[in-house]
Amino acid sequence: MIHKLHSYAAFCRKTALLVAALCLWLGCVAGGSNTGKESPSKVVKKFIAWYAQNLHRLQTINLVGAAPLVPNDTTQYYVVNFAATEQYLQELQQSGYISGTYVENWRNYFARADENFRQNPQYDGPPDFFDYDLVMQSQDFEEDFGSPTRQQVVKEWKKRNKAGVVVLFPYSGLKLSYRLSFTAGKWQIDDIENISNQ
Repeated sequence: MIHKLHSYAAFCRKTALLVAALCLWLGCVAGGSNTGKESPSKVVKKFIAWYAQNLHRLQTINLVGAAPLVPNDTTQYYVVNFAATEQYLQELQQSGYISGTYVENWRNYFARADENFRQNPQYDGPPDFFDYDLVMQSQDFEEDFGSPTRQQVVKEWKKRNKAGVVVLFPYSGLKLSYRLSFTAGKWQIDDIENISNQ
């Protein structure tokens, strides 16, 4: 009887370890692992690696749709697909590296883009406001994702619960400035700005 109890306890420990390993693995696949112990530059580098892994999947989300401006019009003009923008923002936030401030800023951006489409109807060509990658703030950057160690942190500052990190992507020459805040016990990205021309 005691042997069966020891075997059962060993089985339970192994099962618990397997479940914990599976949960950890799923957490890393589904989102990032921003624990709050990482420096702002480490958070930015982990976000870049996460984005590189998820880029092609995120690019399949159609942020722009088409619809007539008036009933019975056969011409389809660009409109913002708000259901898709919410899905896109949710995916980014689930990475664990993006703050609510970042999400809210992009919601405002999408509202301005939709207003622009209504005031300045557009039906062909690259849609205004969406003619570049929204996270990378550029069109030409994918070669920089070929090696995760290619990106170089060229500047970092931290003051209380705010921080900034500037990353150079050597292949494309892209330079991005990340602003972060320390919320809910971890550093999260509030804003990304292309400062390549500065």
